[in-house]
Amino acid sequence: MDPQGGMEGGLNFIKLKYPGDTVWRTLTTKDLVHDVPDGTIYWQHASGGGGWGDPKERPAEKVLRDVRNELVSLEAARRDYGVAINVDDWEVDWDATAKLRAA
Repeated sequence: MDPQGGMEGGLNFIKLKYPGDTVWRTLTTKDLVHDVPDGTIYWQHASGGGGWGDPKERPAEKVLRDVRNELVSLEAARRDYGVAINVDDWEVDWDATAKLRAA
């Protein structure tokens, strides 16, 4: 965690699969690619920043919204934010959340 309580951000990366190839080429952040042929498949993973403040202080309702909008996974909601979500009704499990956040 940083001094303001945020977590570390992730790395961005790009993969290319050229026409006729069966393997993906993973690029580093400083790779420059020229003359990319038509038919090349481009895939990018864009990571988020580390945020600001202790993630366990983020309102659980906002974490739930992020999960519903597929910005945060159920696993990350639990692990990083201390928010348990009941997948039967897609609501915050307040008792389990209180236990997670108290641990």
